[in-house]
Amino acid sequence: MISILIPVYGESVDAQLANLASEIKGLNFSVEIIVCDDASPNPRPPAFTDYKGVEFRFISLKENLGRSRIRNYLGEQAKYDQLIFIDADCQPIQSKFISTYQLKFEENVVLVGGQLFAEEPPTRQDQKLRWYYGTKVEARPLKERVKSPYRSFMANNFSISKKMLKKYPFDEEHSGYGHEDTLFGFKLRENEVEVEHIKNPVRHLGNESNKEFLDKTVEGVKNLVKLYREGKLDNHVRLIKTYESLKFSGFVGLTRNLMVRRRNRYYDDLLKGSGKLRKFSLFKMSEFMIEMRRLDSL
Repeated sequence: MISILIPVYGESVDAQLANLASEIKGLNFSVEIIVCDDASPNPRPPAFTDYKGVEFRFISLKENLGRSRIRNYLGEQAKYDQLIFIDADCQPIQSKFISTYQLKFEENVVLVGGQLFAEEPPTRQDQKLRWYYGTKVEARPLKERVKSPYRSFMANNFSISKKMLKKYPFDEEHSGYGHEDTLFGFKLRENEVEVEHIKNPVRHLGNESNKEFLDKTVEGVKNLVKLYREGKLDNHVRLIKTYESLKFSGFVGLTRNLMVRRRNRYYDDLLKGSGKLRKFSLFKMSEFMIEMRRLDSL
């Protein structure tokens, strides 16, 4: 028996629900779906028609919980022991998406299914950055994900028992955009919880503009710096590892001065869609160093 949990913020998940319901009709165990809108200005109740064997709830919150707290909240609301979390902008690909998770389920093991992006990039140049980064970095094949199971954890498509989520909840002190999954993966590693990566991907359907993605990236880097300074993350995160290597070698100041001067050039190139993955990495590093310097000066 499974609870499928989908946090949303005003997005439509009608296609996702139809896909899930199509599989549920052929299953011989109970499945519930809970869609929870996190106090968006314009919540969109799904146009969902009841299917045989599908228990469905739509919850519209009055207070915004944020990306960590809403996952804990959904876990508390779930009726069944096996939880499957899917983000609103992700569509299951395999026709046996639910049953694949059900067959692999163990109470003390966290399962991660992975994700893919569209095979072809968006036609508009000002929308290509998110696709390019997702395809080259986030859509890692299974053989690569299993090499670093905790660092490869992503919260947009995973399964966990209700017992384990209650024991190791998402950090509710962490707010804003970005790195709630990084922090959760770190917590699982610290507590030696087994994370098993499997081939059960979703397709990421988001179509953010380059500016939207860059703005979110800046917010995410600021969150990363905050978590690093609080001692909640270490150098298993590549950006932190690079920073600590520069610090150890004594080149932080020199590198920071160089990257700060080039930061706006990186941003402009990425905004136009002409910047590649290396330039995006340099942009994130420059933001990391700027934020570290800002906080050190307070």
